[in-house]
Amino acid sequence: MLTIPSPTLDKTFGYLPSPGGLPERGARRVWYFLFGIESFGQLVGEVFWLRNLFAQAGNRFTVITHPPIGRVNRACYDFVMRGMDIRHVPGYRLPKEPRGILQDQANIYVLEDAAWLENNFPAVCGRNPSFYYTLTAEDRDQGHRLLARFGIPAGAPLVVLHNRESGWQPLLTYHSYRNADIERYLPAIEYLLRRGYYVIRLGDKSMKPLPRLSDRLLDMPFHPMYQPSVDLYATALCRFFVSVPSGPLSFAVAFNKPVLWINSPLASYHWGNPQDLLVPKKYYSRRLKRHLTCAEIVTSPLIDFIRTEEFTQFEVELHENTSEEITKSVEEMEARLDGRDLYSASGKRVHERFKVIQEMGHRFCQHSRKKFRWYSMIYSQMQLSNAFCLANPWFLEDGVWMR
Repeated sequence: MLTIPSPTLDKTFGYLPSPGGLPERGARRVWYFLFGIESFGQLVGEVFWLRNLFAQAGNRFTVITHPPIGRVNRACYDFVMRGMDIRHVPGYRLPKEPRGILQDQANIYVLEDAAWLENNFPAVCGRNPSFYYTLTAEDRDQGHRLLARFGIPAGAPLVVLHNRESGWQPLLTYHSYRNADIERYLPAIEYLLRRGYYVIRLGDKSMKPLPRLSDRLLDMPFHPMYQPSVDLYATALCRFFVSVPSGPLSFAVAFNKPVLWINSPLASYHWGNPQDLLVPKKYYSRRLKRHLTCAEIVTSPLIDFIRTEEFTQFEVELHENTSEEITKSVEEMEARLDGRDLYSASGKRVHERFKVIQEMGHRFCQHSRKKFRWYSMIYSQMQLSNAFCLANPWFLEDGVWMR
């Protein structure tokens, strides 16, 4: 039984009302309850958000979690938990009461969950995170040695791919709207192979295997030499990361790697770095018999839907990106990293219009929500794919949902 010191609380902070963070009052111990360490997104993302939200110099972190057994990626767990005091408590749960941020002179108790961290991180420090995961020189050497066993030379261009399917968490049927078909990625994979890249696909054995297109395509869930540390080192050493919004993507963001967000729902809490490109799913209204514009999505209840049943009840279908949209967006990402501008005429206009629409979403959230009263992507520097916008020019048009 874990006993946490009982402080004399001098203040309770609920949901942070605006950017600015918590009051600074000297270095303290930050206590946090981390539950879902089998989920890559929760393990990696929660620690990343926590360390940014409470990044005051000298703060020490204590994480209370269950033992890393079962399906936990132990290599990634050990890396993420470096420098933190870990307390393993089998079968623990986050206390129901009190909730909020409690503090005394020596401690800060973060009695909130992943949603609190994920939604507050962009508003408090999203434009300028103070903490990213980094490899030491020893880590980097070990990573290159590991990749060399798969035939990937040090310095070779590497792209990591992840695509969410239902097999890892089959009971979460309400998250099926986040899934995508890996076969639509094949033309983009072939493009990368022609360009000389090594491509690593991360995932698990419940996924649909990739065809054997090249020795430089490594389908890690089915590779006989796979080991959990591949997920860590491939992500940290890749040139860019291609993924649906899912657990492994959070590691790429936390490593400050360029990310191509393929097949992304327009979730208000998504946050990306300046080099990131967003390629959203298309929202088709059966009621209106057409796709919805970005403005219609972010100024309607759709922006807060997190269950497939909610979209169904709203008579909206989420349509996956086409193979051409994926391939063109991969080309756009590569060109941006090479310093080439494929969309010099339209790129600035697309970004400016996208930020205007995010402002609309921000105002909607301020007036419609009781908590997290902001549209978090407004604090993001993620760019919208110009390739996607050229293929779907209606996406950035003005629109009113109920017209």
